[in-house]
Amino acid sequence: MIKLKRKRCRICRRIKPLTEFYRVEHRKDGHRSECKLCFREMVKRAQAKTRQQRLIKQREWYRTHRDYFVKYRRRYRIEHRKELKAYHQKYYAEHKDYFRKKKEEYKRDQKKLAQRRAYNKEWSRRFRTTARLVKQKKEAKKAAR
Repeated sequence: MIKLKRKRCRICRRIKPLTEFYRVEHRKDGHRSECKLCFREMVKRAQAKTRQQRLIKQREWYRTHRDYFVKYRRRYRIEHRKELKAYHQKYYAEHKDYFRKKKEEYKRDQKKLAQRRAYNKEWSRRFRTTARLVKQKKEAKKAAR
């Protein structure tokens, strides 16, 4: 193994200290030929290219193994019931204001929804009455002819 203190990155062409290169045992100098920054960029680009295919494969794998996950989650919830309960109670206590705000929003939305339903019901009743009157007038005109 060759002992160097600095090395040139094959991508950015800058000379950097060996601490800026990942270690690899099969290389002569024991380090990758790309610096850490360039290597991370390479990996990001490669992952971006194959992202859709990976997501499709993951979804398919999950579909074929769904029963395993359902059983696992159920078993986990049963075995860790106390820890989960404590976690949820702590979370609720820490975020009480958020839950109070959401509850108030829900109540306000329910009032608005009730008002909207009442309005729609009234509008529908009036429309049906008006439509029926218009229809009767048309029929009366036809009968008069």
